[in-house]
Amino acid sequence: MTHDLSKRIARLSAATKHAATALIILLPLGLAAFWLVLAEPDPARFGPSFAHGPDNWSERAVGFGISLLPAAVALYALLHLRRLFVFYEQGFYFTAATVDCLRRLAWASIAAVPAGILAGSALSAALSLDNPPGARELSIAISSGQILALFAGVVLLIISWVMRDAVRLQEENAAFV
Repeated sequence: MTHDLSKRIARLSAATKHAATALIILLPLGLAAFWLVLAEPDPARFGPSFAHGPDNWSERAVGFGISLLPAAVALYALLHLRRLFVFYEQGFYFTAATVDCLRRLAWASIAAVPAGILAGSALSAALSLDNPPGARELSIAISSGQILALFAGVVLLIISWVMRDAVRLQEENAAFV
């Protein structure tokens, strides 16, 4: 690898590491701020019963709690993404540790899909619980973004398996010398 390319990888990896660090901090803060201050769920996503948002603090707390499921998956992914780019910044590309980060990132991307579907469904049920009978809702939806995340997760998982085998072969070849 050329020196210029290594420097470019290190520079971009450092920027990505810093962005992941910022998101690790901002995601839970933003989620809390949303449910404390802004909480106006999108009626297009959750149904017409949600045009007014949560009615009281207990609904906001339940909404926040349910939202923690996909947020936890995202934080897990961000932690491993940050770790991966720390390794890349230091020039470690094909190691068992980088493969492990990539594999965990892949599984997090895959897990984000059911977490998002479950959280969205739970939110629709929880936030319409106070509605009169017949106006309560259970919304189950999957978005194109979730399909893309699932596909990207599967692709990353396969790449991690290929890289794991490449690392194994590299270690075997190093043992011969």
